[in-house]
Amino acid sequence: PVLISVNQRNKRKFVTVVQGLEHHGVKLADAAKAFGKKFSCGASVVKGKGGATDAIDIQGDFGDTVGDIIADQFGVPREVIFLSDGGKK
Repeated sequence: PVLISVNQRNKRKFVTVVQGLEHHGVKLADAAKAFGKKFSCGASVVKGKGGATDAIDIQGDFGDTVGDIIADQFGVPREVIFLSDGGKK
């Protein structure tokens, strides 16, 4: 599954985290570059610590739209994309 979560960093700053793309044949560096261009923001690949999977951090609250881009641009089925807004108030 591809997990999308939106975490609050400061009072008004959010980070969108995308996990599980590598299981669908998507290169994380290419996806991070595409997200950065699409949303005009910073996007980077974060290495998982302690056995956790690698993830993409996108600066900003893009939880609603990033799932559509993953499905349309990278061909990941919509059935395996899940959104959870953790830490969002």
